[in-house]
Parts: sequence; C-alpha cells; structure tokens
Amino acid sequence: HFLRKDLLKVSLTGSSKVEVIEELLEMIDQQGLVRDVDLVRAEILEREDEMPTGMDYGIAIPYTITEEVTDLICAIGISRKGVAFGVSNVPPSTIVALTLSPEDSPVPHLRFMAVLTRTLDAKGRKALLACRTPDEMYSVLTGI
Repeated sequence: HFLRKDLLKVSLTGSSKVEVIEELLEMIDQQGLVRDVDLVRAEILEREDEMPTGMDYGIAIPYTITEEVTDLICAIGISRKGVAFGVSNVPPSTIVALTLSPEDSPVPHLRFMAVLTRTLDAKGRKALLACRTPDEMYSVLTGI
C-alpha cells in the first residue's frame, strides 16, 4: 500500500508551497525512503515552477518521477490555513499530497493519482479535513 500513517500530517505549519513541500519531504527523509532528498527537492520545485500542481477544491499534488526512490511514496498533509500553489484561478490548497514515483515504474503513480482523486471527492475532502490524527487520516484515505 502506498499510504503509511507515519507519512500523514494533520496540521502542516508551512505558509508557502516551498515550506509545505519541505515539511512533507522531511517526513519521507526521516523514514529513510529517499536516497538524495536535496536532489528530489530540486526536482519537485523545478516541476512546480514549470507547472504548478494546485487544483480545484483546495488540493495540491506536487510530485516528481525520480531515480531517488524504489517505490511509490506519498506524504499527505493538511494545511488549516491553505497554501497558494501558484495557480491564480484556484483556491489555496488545504490538502497537499506529495508523491514520489520511481522512474522505472510510472504505472503505480497513474493508478494512485486516479484513486486519490476519487477518494478526495466532496465527501472525502470534508472527512479528511475533519481528521485530528494520522490514524483518522489513514482511515479516510484507505477506507479501512
């Protein structure tokens, strides 16, 4: 499974997209899941500059496809204030799902994105934003 409770954060403290990305990357790095976190950070921020990942409904999915991971990894955080992800016509993002995918295996990334967007429908977003613990977030996101 792509989701882990130790990569879910109920209250991101960052006030910019760079700070929020840093917070989520730090959780991934603390679990030893990425080879070169500095390289991954640069890849994500470069992609964000080229094509911001803020979406409708307060969701942002910053990501990179990289040689620095061996499996699909996702860290998800909730920003209670909302963070602008560089797209002027969408609201600030309150749900941020940072995704790292291995270069040699893009299919799980596409599957995961499909599942995530289905899970984060209006009901799912409301339930996720009501969460107060990583366990509650995990339950909402996995249906377990």
